[in-house]
Amino acid sequence: MKYLLPERLKELRTERGIRLTRLAAELGLGNYTVNRWENGMQVPSAIYIMKLCIYFNCSSDFLLGLKNE
Repeated sequence: MKYLLPERLKELRTERGIRLTRLAAELGLGNYTVNRWENGMQVPSAIYIMKLCIYFNCSSDFLLGLKNE
């Protein structure tokens, strides 16, 4: 099973026209952290996965690549 969070996160962000800097600020993080998530260099903690799901109104199964919807 492939880890899809980096791809899904970047896809959700760019589809909605949200800059990386804006997402990072809304989550109270630095750009570097979100960039590392999108590049697969770092994995967000469970609390940030929850925050991302709320922010993008998607399920954690979708964000993690377990489901396609």
